Amino acid sequence: MGYDAKLKYNKDASSSVDNGLVLREAIINIQGMTCHSCVNNIQDTIGSKDGVKSIVVSLNDCKGRVIFDSSKWDGQMIAEAIDDMGFDATLETVSDLSPLIPALSVPPSSSEALPITKSRFAASSKPTSILRKSTAIKENGTQLIMNLDAHSVRMGKRSAKFKHEVEDSFEKCALSIEGMTCASCVAYIERNISKLNGVHSIVVALMSSKADVTYDAACISAEQLAEEINQLGYRSAVIDSGSSSHNKLNLSVSGMSSSACVSRIESHVIARKGVESCTVSLSTANAFIEYTPAFIGPRDIISIIEVFLLFLAFL
Repeated sequence: MGYDAKLKYNKDASSSVDNGLVLREAIINIQGMTCHSCVNNIQDTIGSKDGVKSIVVSLNDCKGRVIFDSSKWDGQMIAEAIDDMGFDATLETVSDLSPLIPALSVPPSSSEALPITKSRFAASSKPTSILRKSTAIKENGTQLIMNLDAHSVRMGKRSAKFKHEVEDSFEKCALSIEGMTCASCVAYIERNISKLNGVHSIVVALMSSKADVTYDAACISAEQLAEEINQLGYRSAVIDSGSSSHNKLNLSVSGMSSSACVSRIESHVIARKGVESCTVSLSTANAFIEYTPAFIGPRDIISIIEVFLLFLAFL
């Protein structure tokens, strides 16, 4: 299909010094992959698991080659983990790998305690109260500064009070995304962008080729978010950006038969954190919801109506 497979994760199995470590290689048959995002999704998810040393997935051959620590995994467990991601995975073969290095022994003399040099934070001469992206710590009359992401702290003589920073700088932007072909593309983008510093939440819609991102404008911009998506292999641009105070959502709801259905939907949706208002019209079969995207998104609201209330809701 024109894609090249490469080693995505290699945790350098040759550097292991654990006695009795036995590495095995599993060949997994994987059906259901449609694009390079499926490959990346499998490699990122499985490769990040403890005990998995390396993984290579081939889209052309529909196979995955996984090297793993046999004390934590077996071949069938690897196949099941991939199967749980929504692909059809079956174990083909498992083989032992020859030890890459001999086990290392630690001489008795090396077990002596090593001297530890105390390191101190850089001192700041100016007094500081609560900092936006840092923490002021007073030690022996000196004001010390250390990073404490999205939190603030006051230090007393015998206590410390932590306080999560008020989310007053969150903004929301809409990004267009071209090149997505399946749900794995959606999961791949959401997983990688949500890891970025300053990103509070992201919802990617495959059908509309769009992403709604709530982010801290002090850490990252909408343009930077679009560029990060471009780096993942897609084409993204900023559609809209601005304050995330309240967003409005208009849903079509089918399955309502009486005013009791209306009341049931309104009461359940409005009870969720982040929902500011909910008005349901039985005659037009529409629901009008106002919400704060820092706490809840369209996908969450639709899930409430469909999963918990058993109505059909769509944009």
